[in-house]
Amino acid sequence: MKNIILFSFLVIATIGNAQNSEIILTNGDNEITFTAALGNPNIRTITFKTDIVITGNILIDSTKVLNFTNNNKIIINKVSAGSLEFNHAIIHSDKFEIVAFQNFHNVNDYVDLISRVTGKIKNDIVYPEWFGGDSLERWENRTIHGENRLVNVGAAEDDAYAIQMAINVASDKVKLSEGKYRIYHTLKKERVDDIDIAGVRLIGSGVKKTAVLVMKSINFIELKGKDGHDSHKPITNSLFSDFRLSGQDVGLNGFYFYSSIYNTISNVEIHHFKESGILFDGNPNENPDRTASFLTKIELCNIRSNKIGVYSKLNNVSPQLELISSQVNHNFRAGIVWNSSYFHSINSSISFNGRSIQEHPNIDSTPDFPLGGFYNEVQNNYGDLHFYDPYYSKGIVLEATEFDGNYPSAITLKSSIDAIIKNNALQQQDVSLKNFKFTNKGLIHVGGDEIKSYNVYDSNGNFLKIGKYRELSRFTTIENNRISYYRMHISPMVIAGETIEASIIENDACIIRASTWGLFTKIKNNCFEDNTGGNSKLGTDYKYIKEYNRTIFTNSHPSASIEDSYIKLFDDECIDPSKLDIANDLFLSKFNKPNRKDYGHLFLYNEEKIIKVPSIKAKNGVEVKGGSFIVSSNDPGAISGLFFYRAINSPQIHAAYSSQNISITTSNVGVVPIDDPGKFNICVFNDGTIRLKSSYQSPIYVTISFLEKIGMYTQ
Repeated sequence: MKNIILFSFLVIATIGNAQNSEIILTNGDNEITFTAALGNPNIRTITFKTDIVITGNILIDSTKVLNFTNNNKIIINKVSAGSLEFNHAIIHSDKFEIVAFQNFHNVNDYVDLISRVTGKIKNDIVYPEWFGGDSLERWENRTIHGENRLVNVGAAEDDAYAIQMAINVASDKVKLSEGKYRIYHTLKKERVDDIDIAGVRLIGSGVKKTAVLVMKSINFIELKGKDGHDSHKPITNSLFSDFRLSGQDVGLNGFYFYSSIYNTISNVEIHHFKESGILFDGNPNENPDRTASFLTKIELCNIRSNKIGVYSKLNNVSPQLELISSQVNHNFRAGIVWNSSYFHSINSSISFNGRSIQEHPNIDSTPDFPLGGFYNEVQNNYGDLHFYDPYYSKGIVLEATEFDGNYPSAITLKSSIDAIIKNNALQQQDVSLKNFKFTNKGLIHVGGDEIKSYNVYDSNGNFLKIGKYRELSRFTTIENNRISYYRMHISPMVIAGETIEASIIENDACIIRASTWGLFTKIKNNCFEDNTGGNSKLGTDYKYIKEYNRTIFTNSHPSASIEDSYIKLFDDECIDPSKLDIANDLFLSKFNKPNRKDYGHLFLYNEEKIIKVPSIKAKNGVEVKGGSFIVSSNDPGAISGLFFYRAINSPQIHAAYSSQNISITTSNVGVVPIDDPGKFNICVFNDGTIRLKSSYQSPIYVTISFLEKIGMYTQ
């Protein structure tokens, strides 16, 4: 009887051999017809022109192609045992629902529902829409309880079901459409040993086109390898790109990485999470290396308005994160908290973080005090009972990055070895903060002052004694940075009816602070500037560099001389000796040699300036009037960017990142540039000069820092 039913609805479309045959399921066909076609080796394609309800476990192997037309679908009912298992079958379908679920209404049905579709689909791209996801909003007027209301009748209530199933069955990419997806359940990908170790590849249609909204106090997505009792067992090769991710001020963390490797987040905007935009976690009861998440790249991303932008929670030895051409701005507590090793920031912006001080001026005295831009702190060493010293982060490199308006510090290193801070623009300002205090922590803070206690155990876990460790940062290099402070007002001001207190310069304030345990610090070729609003000075107690009771700590380094343990300044320091605290005999060789690679000016409305570009030697040794420069302003984020240019006979300029308030053009000398109203205009001329013109209605202080050997064009 089955053969008769099958034959009656079989359309033969022979292309070379019988295995290219197609069956078309139409009205009257059912699960029996469907399973018979799946079991027939001569049928390649099964086309749906009707809905098919399934009640059993249906296996679709790699020899089959399912072709869906006219919104027809497979239906799985909760009360039955129906399920689909794909074994690398192929799907032909537009973006509409091809698998529907009936009677899954209870919130506890989530796990049951997503378990009904398993295996792998062979397609390069899988769509959440196939499983009921809906990014399109369709608003209609409806009468509810006697009131006329505008109701969204289009988008799915919870798209986590559909996206999770798409992740589960995808062999490669999950493609998100234009519109908004709403998430009420955490998306997850966990390693299944030797079966499924591939990560998630979730691709949107663009930051301004695709949005994912987290609607509950959950993580957006969790990527978890195994704990790795005997070896590291991560999931691999996750990719997230081209969408906007919002925590809606209710979501916990955006991306949660636990034992994953080769992660890339590209062109994603991550904002408004209550905890972290990106969290790296681990298991302190295991060797941290076995739960670390290695080799993560964040590029062309905007991470903003979270409690912490990027947080490495555990002292894993080598997460190896690259932050490339990205912005980590306006986060509430800190931009980046990094307690691990190998962090590299380049061509990026880590600005105006620690914003909690704006809403809560006394938050410094609370447990949740702000940490600033980049923060590295002392961590216990987990997993090795015989190694009692704290963990020291290695390989921290911060370069070609703008640090603007961070509170209380732009960069804090309390447990690091061989950190490098170079070719950056660091600026602090008080225009946007209430009750601002120029903190004694310093814009750059190396080492700490505390000695902390920890418990020491033997190999059997028995308590032995209480040990002590120091907030120790050794061999830090700070070179070729432009560092400035802009003080907007020195007396109370009334703005829009609100009194803004005067800036307070604390007696022991400083730009660079080397604390008690900040050892072997080298400060080289930096330029320091005071940018005061008006003619007032900051005061004689304010220091550029201050060394706080540094302790000679040669016991751990018997080969190091006492001289080497001090801060050393050398090369051409743009610094006034009166701005140094030499209580610990700073070693200085040169003073007051102006660094002409920097420029700063308070621009009034419609004011313009033309500056000469310094002659810089390219990597190939050719002297050119070009290179790279960072532009920043006293209004963080309003005017900022990193630019590469060459202006000899052929003016060229390229922005690694910039705000929408900058207009960039090129021109030949003698041609008047066309300015954008309301923006800060930058024009590069072919004679090696740059024209700056502000169309801002309000005065704005703008600084330019030229960088050597970054982004140079070869001859």
